[in-house]
Amino acid sequence: MRRALLFTVLILQMLDIQAAVLFNEKRELVDEMLKLNGTPKLVDLMTASLSGQIIAVLSKQKGTVDKMLAGLVQSEVKNSMYENFVLNNKFNEIFYTLYDDYFTTEELHEMVDYYHSAAGKKELKYMSVISNKSMQEAKAQAKVVAGEVYKRLLEKIDTAAKTQKTGKKGALNRDTNNLNNEQPSSKDEDVVDSHYN
Repeated sequence: MRRALLFTVLILQMLDIQAAVLFNEKRELVDEMLKLNGTPKLVDLMTASLSGQIIAVLSKQKGTVDKMLAGLVQSEVKNSMYENFVLNNKFNEIFYTLYDDYFTTEELHEMVDYYHSAAGKKELKYMSVISNKSMQEAKAQAKVVAGEVYKRLLEKIDTAAKTQKTGKKGALNRDTNNLNNEQPSSKDEDVVDSHYN
């Protein structure tokens, strides 16, 4: 009985050591991923963003913020971010948990290997450019779509108003229902009437 208990304790300790080694290996892989992706630069972006927000609040409260106060804010934010995110490794801890939740150690090895390859290096080099350009193009396309939606809505409202003026009551309500699936109200007719009268 004693041997079985001792054997069980040893196995559990070995599993704990193996889990710790595996966890450390995963942490090292995540550190490598963060380094390759340039993620530590996010701390600088967060610092700049937070500094800007604080300066904006101060300017609303106190009026114009002079360069000395702005410099003080930036310095304090930078120090605080360094103390709270970098020194205690809190920034990396966030990513350790996230990567641990979604990727196995083997997958992390594959990702690191990929980012060390020629294709991976090229992706890292151009990813921010591709991301920014795709956002700009998506915004431009969204404006076109918004314009088209606006045009269609105006046409439907115009048609409904004309139909209503010719005596076909309820046409506006049917079109309104088609647009937003809400119950018709007399407000809808009032809005159109006030717009065209």
